[in-house]
This record gives sequence, C-alpha cells and structure tokens, in this order.
Amino acid sequence: MKKAIIVGAVIVAAAVGTGAADASAKKTIAPEEIQARKEQVYRNTGGFIRKPGSGAGKVVLLDAQDRFDHAEIEAVAGKLGETCHMDVSADRKPGVTLADAGAAIRAAGAKAGVVVAAIGPEVPALVVLPDECCAIVNVAAFPTNAGPGLLRRQVMRGFAAAGGAMTSQFEPTLMSSFSNLKKIEAFPVEEVPADVMLRVRTYLRHLGVTPYVVTTYKHACREGWAPQPTNEVQRVIWEKVKAEQSEQPSNPLKITPGMKPKGK
Repeated sequence: MKKAIIVGAVIVAAAVGTGAADASAKKTIAPEEIQARKEQVYRNTGGFIRKPGSGAGKVVLLDAQDRFDHAEIEAVAGKLGETCHMDVSADRKPGVTLADAGAAIRAAGAKAGVVVAAIGPEVPALVVLPDECCAIVNVAAFPTNAGPGLLRRQVMRGFAAAGGAMTSQFEPTLMSSFSNLKKIEAFPVEEVPADVMLRVRTYLRHLGVTPYVVTTYKHACREGWAPQPTNEVQRVIWEKVKAEQSEQPSNPLKITPGMKPKGK
C-alpha cells in the first residue's frame, strides 16, 4: 500500500500543470540548470532501476499503418510505460482491421491496447471498443498535412480510453473534447493527465496488468537486489553501502514493546 501511495504521488507530481493555462504559467528553468539537477540526483542515487520480477501483464500499441514512422509510436510507448510503471510495448502488425483489433491485441499477449491503422476516411480518427479494452487510432481520418504530433496525442488519448478512463477533472487537458483534429495537434501539453493515469492504473490492475517497482540504485543496494555496478558512480555507491552494512552488528539488540530493564 505504501509503495502504491508513493507511486501515485509521483504521477500526480509529474503531471501537475497539465492544463494549457498551467503550462504557460510555469517558471522557465534554464536547460543547463535542469541538466545539473539531473546529474546531482544521479550522483546521489546511482539512477533509477527496475526491480526484476516485479510487475505483470502488458499493454500493447500495434502499428498497422505506414503513414508515420514507427519510432513515433515507440516513443509514446516508452513515455507511457515510464509514467505508469507498466509494460507498454510498440509492435509492428500490418493488416489489422477494425473488426479484428481486439483479437490482435490479445494475440500479442496484452490485456489492453491501441491499434494504429489506416481504416478509411469514413471512420472517426479515434474509435473506442470498451468490451475489447481497445482503441483504434485511424490515421486515414487525419488531415493531409497532419504531423506526428497529432499521432502521438491521439495514441495517448486512445491509451487512456482503452484503460477505462477518458475524461479528466482538470480543464483543459489532452482528454478534453476538441471540435477538430487540428486543435488536438496544437494542444501544448503532450501527456495523459494525472487523474486519468491513476484511474487507468486501477482499471488495468483488474485486467491483470500490475505496475513494476522502480527505485534508486542506492536503495536497491540496501535491499540486497541491486545488479553489479555499471559505472563509477554506481561502484562508489555499491562499495559505500556494503561498507555501511558490514559495520552493523551481526546480532543487534532487539527491544520488545513492554520490555523492562533488568533488576526492575
């Protein structure tokens, strides 16, 4: 429960200001300062790693179109996976249609997913099949001059819909209602809102998709499951934690609640 609360807090903190108004009001931080902060965190922690064996199930983004580069969908899968701490993969799967979208997702070993395909201009740009835990992004309905930004945003919206959550309590967000696709493409924030992502995590748990554990390399060293260090920063952390643990008594004094001192 504690880990779930921490992860939820991280998602909320990461997505604060997802509205366009909040985004424009954010204080601008110089790229050099951002990089310096990241490097300091890495030196202190050794970076973040995933605990082996944690998490189960997956969500898949099936790419059945050739209008946009597959790398765009892979980028969305990576971003979504990092945000929700779940396995989200992007696979090439030519030939998937509206009729067999749900079956294709299940055949890929996923519990839910998004199919990106060129179905036809007569089909909406985003179709949701709730009973199949599936959404279809139809690139054939995109404007002829649409860029990859529209694709990425629609895939994120499809991910939220397939994950049982489409509306946000905040406005405006990527989950808002848009009168046309150009407004979606122009929306300044390219991420799923915090409240929507939390509901998606809850919904996917019921389907058997559970989050994996992510923690710092230092914490993993203290818990005893960290892999061998891969660089000098991690080596220093590894040796420091091992040294601290070796200095601890092998048979520490245990105090039981209610224990009385001897002689009293």
